[in-house]
Amino acid sequence: MKRTCPIILLCLTLTCLPAALSANGMEDSFGLGARIKAMGGAGTAAADDFSAVFYNPAALSRCAKAQLSLGYNHLAYDLSVKADSAAEKSAAMDDRDVFAMGLCVPLPLNLTLGMHFLYNAQDPMVISQTSIEPTPHFVMYGKWLDSLSIMFGGAARISDQISVGLGLSVLANSELLVDNDIPVVTEAEVHDEWGWHMQLATAIYAGLLYQPVEELSLGLSYRSAVYHKLVSDTRTRIEFVGVLFQFDMLLESVAWYSPQQVALGAAYRLGHNWTLAADVTWYDWSAYPGPFIQASPHPDSSVAQTVEFPEREKPDFRDVFVPRLGLEYIHQERFAARLGYSLRLSPAPSPSGRDNILDADTHGLSLGFGTRWDLGKENPAAEKKSGSSQPFIGVDVYFSLFIMPEHTVHKDPAQETLSDYTYGGNAFDAGLAITLGY
Repeated sequence: MKRTCPIILLCLTLTCLPAALSANGMEDSFGLGARIKAMGGAGTAAADDFSAVFYNPAALSRCAKAQLSLGYNHLAYDLSVKADSAAEKSAAMDDRDVFAMGLCVPLPLNLTLGMHFLYNAQDPMVISQTSIEPTPHFVMYGKWLDSLSIMFGGAARISDQISVGLGLSVLANSELLVDNDIPVVTEAEVHDEWGWHMQLATAIYAGLLYQPVEELSLGLSYRSAVYHKLVSDTRTRIEFVGVLFQFDMLLESVAWYSPQQVALGAAYRLGHNWTLAADVTWYDWSAYPGPFIQASPHPDSSVAQTVEFPEREKPDFRDVFVPRLGLEYIHQERFAARLGYSLRLSPAPSPSGRDNILDADTHGLSLGFGTRWDLGKENPAAEKKSGSSQPFIGVDVYFSLFIMPEHTVHKDPAQETLSDYTYGGNAFDAGLAITLGY
């Protein structure tokens, strides 16, 4: 049995210690849709296209005609860590290219359907796992956001003033199963078996849109939590001098976490040209289980039961309120200019324990432009009779800068993995969308 101890310790070192995974969804961090992104993400009462599936499904009722939108955006990161030790520099954050498609379709009986699909060009879905180490990680950004995003929604106009909507977001959950023989340069033979079973997880979206007067819209939306949960039942058999030892563990982790949230918004139209939008969103980050792998001994393994597993690491995140403001100017229904601001208060505490989760309050500044061209010959009399306008092609572009002021961490020098360092920087998001309305 003494010859097997190094193997057991190696298993614990590689698989039992916490690991950095994803912390939240891309839409929570950067928003959705070129128009609303340019307005700082204040879309709860202002969205009028497919992006309402995310911001407020009830606002899909504003989609006056069928619209198909194709979008592209580029994410660039300039987030860094300044530390005396080279080992404490943050992991590299590669730029990301994202493609998206959105659709909203008005139906009879005052109903509207919407859909959104987002795809990361580099890696559709990524789980990055490393044992706890001195390297800090910006787990709220970068490759930790890579995932497929699929949303569906529908709205019903109850009256001229009230619309309601429902939607859902779909994500696959997993149970990992891998069967692998590991040769060991000793007299022992090791055999590993893991399991992976795919499941679906869904988040429910619900919304209300109230328009007491033509110029004012009020929106309320709710989104339940959605995340990828990995449950792996690992079974390791170690044979030494003819004796078989069973070392079984249960590994659990949570990735691509989007917390439960409630948003309240207002949009006010000033004359025929200006629209002012404001949102405030509450995020239930205190329920976040943390970006760590949790290992525990399997009840049937007598060997694993004798090993002291590390206690569950909880990140101690806090609930936050995030305000957003947006302004839009439309000239002759052909050209639009937009500005936006957001203050994303960080739910993460300053690193003080074994983990190195890096995040801080972030200021978001955005601007954008849009234009549209009508297709076909204009016929005002026919439009008035049919109640519809000309088909059109629209092009929207936006630019967003997210500024994270430098934040200094002072850690307990008694812990080997901890020291002092400073982190901060910027994230840049730019994109365009082409929309066909018909």
